[in-house]
Amino acid sequence: MAGLNRRWLEHEGPTDVITFDLNDAPAERTGRLSGQINVCWPIARKQAAARGHAPATELLLYVVHGLLHLLGHDDHERRAAARMHRREDELLGELGLGSVYASDAKLDKGVTKR
Repeated sequence: MAGLNRRWLEHEGPTDVITFDLNDAPAERTGRLSGQINVCWPIARKQAAARGHAPATELLLYVVHGLLHLLGHDDHERRAAARMHRREDELLGELGLGSVYASDAKLDKGVTKR
């Protein structure tokens, strides 16, 4: 994951999820998604322990996060990130997992940056 992060995003170190949109045209125009979602198991284990849930739940959060990126969501601005995280929790709630993303920054400090 650190290699992907460095090569494609020019960021150092690993991250939780990296999504590559492989569509030639925006999904909202074509009605189709085509992408690659890369998740990082070591970070998922660490974050799951900090958040108090199973690593599989954390991985599912990453997949939902990646899917939202493919649908055009962005999390680079504070407000957009808050909207995206609320939507993640809504979707995970619909899957019966409830709210998974912890907005408490101390959980993410030094572990991952979205």
